[in-house]
Amino acid sequence: MNRRNLLQVLGVSGAAGLAGCNQVRGVVRSGPPYFEEIEITGPDEVETCEGINLEVSVTNTGGETGEFTARLDIGEGLFQSSESIAVEDVQITQTKTATIGPYWSDKTAEIPFRLTEHDASHTVVVTTRELQMGEELNCDGGYRISLSSPRFVSTLTEGSGEDIRLVTPEEDGRIYALVEAEIELYNEDRRPYGTLSTESSNGFALSTQTDLSEINELDNPFNRDRLDSTGSESGTVVFAVETTEGDGINDNIIKNWNSDTPPDVIWSLEDVPGAAFDTTVESPESIEIGQEGTVSVVVENTGDGAGTYRAALLKSLNSFGPQETKVDSIEVAAGEEERIQFGITPEGLNKPDYEIAPEGTAINYVVEPVSLEFGEEFTTYDGGTYVVNTPLNRSIYADEVSYTEFGSEQTATAGSGETFVIVEIDVDPESEILNTVDYSLLVDGRTVEPFSSGFQRNYTSPVSGAEYPGSDTGGLLVFRAPESARESSVEVQAMFYGEEGDYPVQWTE
Repeated sequence: MNRRNLLQVLGVSGAAGLAGCNQVRGVVRSGPPYFEEIEITGPDEVETCEGINLEVSVTNTGGETGEFTARLDIGEGLFQSSESIAVEDVQITQTKTATIGPYWSDKTAEIPFRLTEHDASHTVVVTTRELQMGEELNCDGGYRISLSSPRFVSTLTEGSGEDIRLVTPEEDGRIYALVEAEIELYNEDRRPYGTLSTESSNGFALSTQTDLSEINELDNPFNRDRLDSTGSESGTVVFAVETTEGDGINDNIIKNWNSDTPPDVIWSLEDVPGAAFDTTVESPESIEIGQEGTVSVVVENTGDGAGTYRAALLKSLNSFGPQETKVDSIEVAAGEEERIQFGITPEGLNKPDYEIAPEGTAINYVVEPVSLEFGEEFTTYDGGTYVVNTPLNRSIYADEVSYTEFGSEQTATAGSGETFVIVEIDVDPESEILNTVDYSLLVDGRTVEPFSSGFQRNYTSPVSGAEYPGSDTGGLLVFRAPESARESSVEVQAMFYGEEGDYPVQWTE
């Protein structure tokens, strides 16, 4: 074990106390005091921040009563410190014992105490202190730390509105533990805050990496900047803890100055009921334009305690455009299943990219046209209304149609295997100028364009193929279609344009 890495500045030693018995011995020599049988003893093992009291015993084999003094070396290498000790008023021929200390260490270590000039030494092993949540670590003369009331959440958030983002644990199988902390410093040389972490990561705590004031879910975040050289600070700290299905939290919070050594202190989470989450994402296979489809995040809590699960729906029109984020959360009891639901409403064929975070699940669905029956009204995003219907007082099918073109009366006759399909269009524009609307007839898997030689025609009942003037208007629309159109329902499609590209509307007879 590398002892140089185990020791830092130790605690303050107390004044030496006098204790023990006097053992009479024959005078070995005359003259000044002379000390032999020098020993240093004490506990072999203590926990961190536990006081260490040592005993130094000496025998005076000289000719006079005197005081034994020596240099006590504590630790070794770069972290060695020294101090003077004394055993006072040691009578001739007597053995006397003095108690020195207390000393303490807030780090696991092997600490040698040596009276180097007299070849006397004793080593104390400082071991991990194990605490329960709510118990206090008090390193007398240095600092105290209290950790309590853990709450468990899957993710946190930063920012607001369009700039909100999820803060997720860096490793799978972890959730955040929000723990109430109170730290009080008595000694400016002690800075324990940065040594707090989880046992599984042994060195990482969100609290030491992130400005907790930016986390939305913390009402009173711990502010390390307010923890001056002395004084106290309290608030919520955040740790990413490991979870296990069926068992909840499989982790502890530790204080460890050196990641190569056993933890200095462990606050156990083993007996704290905690959450562990298993999720699946359910989404519709298709969504009709203008209708809302529901995406569900099914959350199962496989742990032994309650926790909060948080998910987000990310929407982006393209990889370079802005991203919209919707965030929602739900409390899930142990062994229970809950759902977080998000609504998706496509507004055109150029659908945005959607993703559920933190799962990273892309939402794939087919955009379906708006489906209406003849006579039903469709309102566009700009407020105009459109209706496709059967012609008034006439059949929807015809073998010939008459029309005027350049002032001349014309008649068109359906060819072999053909028929004309005639529908009536009613338009009530919201604005004075309407965008071009492309109509088509859908039959036998084919798309049939309106009957036209490329010029606007006026049928016996006026029709304006793709455009209408800026007023309440209506007219007939004629298609030269296969004869099979008579054997199936007539389906007319109008293609409009919106913010998310073209959006088709289909009327069925």
